[in-house]
Amino acid sequence: MENASKALIIAGAILLSILIIALGIYVFNMARGVSDSTALDEAEVNTFNSQFTNYRGKKMGSAVGELIDKAVSSAIQNKGDAQRLPDIVYNFDTVATSTNTTQLASKAGDTESANINKMNELRRKLANRHYYYVDFAFDEVSGVIKAIVITYDEAQLTSAIAIAENVKVE
Repeated sequence: MENASKALIIAGAILLSILIIALGIYVFNMARGVSDSTALDEAEVNTFNSQFTNYRGKKMGSAVGELIDKAVSSAIQNKGDAQRLPDIVYNFDTVATSTNTTQLASKAGDTESANINKMNELRRKLANRHYYYVDFAFDEVSGVIKAIVITYDEAQLTSAIAIAENVKVE
């Protein structure tokens, strides 16, 4: 009888251990599913990026103004989602100079109103009749546009993109 009693206790302990392990795996899979759902899928990334990428290249100031208006609309629509709030980096010097004149107009970590105010201020600086060069810095992991880069001179574009890629989204 004594051996049967010990065998039942051991069997119960093994079943309890298996139950605890199974519960741990279930909780882990549930937590992983939650973190995966916060990431954007490829279709969402393409949809988000496509509203801006049409403005890549040499554009008139009025078209760049439309791009900034879209960035403002996106900031309002995606409030609280830092991944969908691209920064705006610009350099409006008429002569290609060093990168110290390249500025960050808006930052995803800013409050919504501060970010929108900075974008609207940049919009007012644009001359509608001038041409500007527009390009983008993309997040390496998600592929989402993390910065819109606007320069007056095409030679400034490469250095401005480098600055934009070093900007960290908070």
